[in-house]
Parts: sequence; C-alpha cells; structure tokens
Amino acid sequence: LQSTDDPQAITNWYKDKIISLNMNAKSFVQTNTNGNILNKLVGANGVNQVAVEISKQNSESKTVIKISIK
Repeated sequence: LQSTDDPQAITNWYKDKIISLNMNAKSFVQTNTNGNILNKLVGANGVNQVAVEISKQNSESKTVIKISIK
C-alpha cells in the first residue's frame, strides 16, 4: 500500500488497531534517521500474527505500508 498521509499518523492508526484487537504480544519499533522513516509494528495473540512495516524515504512523497498476516 502507499499513502501521502503523514507516516506518524499511519503508524498511530495501525498501533491503535493492533491494541484494539487485544494482541497480547506487541512490538513497536520506530526509527527516523535523517528524515528516513522505518517503523515496524507486530502483534500476536497465539492464533494470529500481524506485522506492519511503514517506511518513507526523505526524498519521496509517499509512505509505503507493507502488511503481513499469519
């Protein structure tokens, strides 16, 4: 997926979604180096696992969102 929305707003939306799904194992890692953003969010509940990677390069106008559900 791609979006022109602010990467932090996208990250917060997915974080809230993972929390609302009552995932008991959560990992949220957010990095911003020289305007290059890479955020990785993972939630698991013993049955399902959701992983979201949100990235935006400083030189790009779009944020890339990769979602994996297992």
